[in-house]
Amino acid sequence: MNLDIFTDKYLDFLNGPLKGLNLTRILGREDIFNKQILDSILPIRQSAAIASILESRDTIIDVGFGGGFPLFPLAIELIGKRVIGIESIGKKVNACRLIRDSLQLSNVRLVNSRLEKILIDSDALITFKAVGLIQDLLDFVHVAPSCNVSVLFYKGPSYKDEISFQNPSWRLAEIFEYKLPDNSVRSTLLYDNVPRGTIKNKNLVKLSELILE
Repeated sequence: MNLDIFTDKYLDFLNGPLKGLNLTRILGREDIFNKQILDSILPIRQSAAIASILESRDTIIDVGFGGGFPLFPLAIELIGKRVIGIESIGKKVNACRLIRDSLQLSNVRLVNSRLEKILIDSDALITFKAVGLIQDLLDFVHVAPSCNVSVLFYKGPSYKDEISFQNPSWRLAEIFEYKLPDNSVRSTLLYDNVPRGTIKNKNLVKLSELILE
């Protein structure tokens, strides 16, 4: 499936079986394609650092996917990868499950949970798009000592106030800027995890145990 076809089918869901659910505030076709779909995949296509990570990791984890972004565009763009969505709001998980099943996106897995309760137990690239502050979100990412994990934040041009913190578990690897068709500037910030030994929180659930579908 190409991204143009996905855009049309996604709009069919918004105007049909999922009407009134408020999956996204962006409703026009051009805006959905540019601000949701292209914005999701341009860094994947254009950043050499991200491409290098994707060469060695088969799992993408999108946290707080809401209406399905960047979850679905990444799954279509990276068809050979396993793309896992983590979302705490059940009605959004159910809506995206309907979209996934109807469009036969077989590489997508969905988890209804909160990130801070999960142990990431495989090498992965984690994505956050319009979810929260970088420092706060990194504190919620728990990585098994044996795993290599990178985190990609989708941001606008005003991210500088968010990167002055110090977190010994994470290293800023790249700031990548790109433009959408309307010439608006977008940015991604890529962090690599720094292994810190054993995980002290024994109540975490392994991500591999949550993926049952």
